[in-house]
Amino acid sequence: MIKDELLNVFLTENTLSGLVKAISGAVGCPAVIVDDAFHIAASCAVSEYNDPAYRTAVSHSELSLDTCAAISAHSAEKAFTVAAGNKKYRVLRLENGDTVLGYMILISAGDMPCDTETLNFAAALISKQLFFERRQSFAGTAEEILAALFDGEFS
Repeated sequence: MIKDELLNVFLTENTLSGLVKAISGAVGCPAVIVDDAFHIAASCAVSEYNDPAYRTAVSHSELSLDTCAAISAHSAEKAFTVAAGNKKYRVLRLENGDTVLGYMILISAGDMPCDTETLNFAAALISKQLFFERRQSFAGTAEEILAALFDGEFS
């Protein structure tokens, strides 16, 4: 069901911010998308989320050095979890082929309500949209991007 919702948002809105909002709503926790330089490309907390570290990162459009270091330590992994205090950061690498575009970070105090397959699907959609919006080298509609995804043109 979550995959259908995400796919619908991808096809109808065709925006990174729309996808991030849908993902945050689906998993019930804040979602942050960063590029390969750890600058925040999009973020959303569908519920009231007043964590000072989150608010500071969003207001400065970049992650803290500690968070960047924690993610960098796992850069060879496609998906991993980092714990800090009472929070868990579920991080999925966003990529196009062998190129790392950035990371999708989900912030949670508990377990993710989605299975790994759904999170990987969400990360794949985010990768395509991030690639399209940031790189502007794929000139196409949402349907063309999705067709390229299904044809295996992206990892």
